[in-house]
Amino acid sequence: MADARKPWWRGFLMRIALALVVGVIAIFVRHWMSEKNTESAARKELDKYTVGQCVVLTKSGTGIGSVDAADTPCDRDPSYTVASRIDANAKCPNENYVEYSYEVGSKSAGKLCLVENLTPGHCYEEELLTKITKLNNSCSGLASSNPFRVQSRTETDGAPCPDDTTPIVYPQPPRTYCVTAVDTL
Repeated sequence: MADARKPWWRGFLMRIALALVVGVIAIFVRHWMSEKNTESAARKELDKYTVGQCVVLTKSGTGIGSVDAADTPCDRDPSYTVASRIDANAKCPNENYVEYSYEVGSKSAGKLCLVENLTPGHCYEEELLTKITKLNNSCSGLASSNPFRVQSRTETDGAPCPDDTTPIVYPQPPRTYCVTAVDTL
């Protein structure tokens, strides 16, 4: 009878292949768990904001359009009211809402639909890169910043505005601003 033993190197190669497969699986599981933990942390952060809460947006970091949201009193001028929390792929009820995406890494955990809290008689403008509305004390500015004056604020959806103003309507919470453009440079 012939000796049926396998060459020594076959068993060695099999152990190396098994170790490589186990290593790749371990790396994959670790990456997947890290992604899940990051996503969970982002959702917890987003859960800090409740519908009806007021927040202020501020520029953060060096990225174009990078903003942070923070809790603030509702009478701060300007500020935003959280109208709703939506999934990352969903859209706010209309284009007047400010969509604040909460992202961790490259993943979005969801969005806040924000309604501006503006004061009648005050002027505002939009920051060019961040789109944050800020107070404009001079009531003038560059055309690119879209300066405007709030003529009236009504806590109803679709309230009529005078002919010489433009309505900005929010269905939830129900609010209508009547605004006019201001002189630009």
